[in-house]
Amino acid sequence: MTNSAEQDSSGASIISGGTTNLQYSTPPVAAVPMVDPTVGLGAGVVIAGAGAAVALNRRRRVVAGI
Repeated sequence: MTNSAEQDSSGASIISGGTTNLQYSTPPVAAVPMVDPTVGLGAGVVIAGAGAAVALNRRRRVVAGI
């Protein structure tokens, strides 16, 4: 590629000729990791189970008058 002293109408230098070879590679891992759906479902089940256990324990204590 060559850069000449000539300028276009906007005042920018004129670059002419040659080819450019841009080499790049995509990253091997996605930039934003995704959670596997089964892991998310399992976490939801654990959280729901813990919430149910707490609710049942509180109800049992109220009924027993503790």
